[in-house]
Amino acid sequence: MGDWLGTGTIANQQKEYRSFEDAREFVHSLKFNPLSFAILGLIEVLR
Repeated sequence: MGDWLGTGTIANQQKEYRSFEDAREFVHSLKFNPLSFAILGLIEVLR
């Protein structure tokens, strides 16, 4: 799906999400620390 008018958008009901456990494992594998999140948040605010 996602070919309607060439937008590439996938309908929400057709998206496949990770389980909570898989998502948590993925985020932990990124090894972010609280300072990293603060810097990323600041960058978003400044855009």
